[in-house]
Amino acid sequence: EVNGEEIIYEIIVKSTEGTYGPITITDKMSKGLTFKEGISVRTGRGTQVNNVSFNPSADRSSFTMNLPELAPGESYVVRYTCTADIDLLDADMTVRNTASVTGKDSHGNELEDETTVDHHFDVLKKTGVSNEDGSITWSITINNAKADISGWILEDIISTNSGSSSYTGTVTITDSKGNRKNVTLPYTFPQGSNDVYIVSYTTTHGYSDGDTIYN
Repeated sequence: EVNGEEIIYEIIVKSTEGTYGPITITDKMSKGLTFKEGISVRTGRGTQVNNVSFNPSADRSSFTMNLPELAPGESYVVRYTCTADIDLLDADMTVRNTASVTGKDSHGNELEDETTVDHHFDVLKKTGVSNEDGSITWSITINNAKADISGWILEDIISTNSGSSSYTGTVTITDSKGNRKNVTLPYTFPQGSNDVYIVSYTTTHGYSDGDTIYN
């Protein structure tokens, strides 16, 4: 689950036959992720687990957690929030979170499992639809991560087999609350621009037969 520049993770550990002794959860996060205070540990029935040994790293990019042994059919749900420090200059970013669990079964055999979750932040997505009159309606989704893009400049370059040109017409920008405004490209996002924006406009340039259009 993603909330702006925060991601909420859940680690679910369950055992059909139960474990012998405590279990250990280790969580390692890639560059760009740090966990926040307030990690919640509950049983599968929703009861809070209090006797938890929690050891975070100094930079809050990993932690180790020791939990009491699991009874047969029981489970633990660990829930926590990570802050994603997104480098938007890369245009997109993938952050990775890997959790592993170790313990022993009733015969003393080692138990272990691991899972990895990748989350990809798309800064820019664009689609185009051809209209019957030959024009193309474009839609750009900007800043799904809701990072601060104040001062960023939006411009549009249309390239074909015959060459390229800048679109300097009017576009409509709509924020996540439905507020709309018409602006002219190139457009500089003002201070406080930290929402998701959809930019829509129609190009009516004439193209040669057989042109492939890139935008």
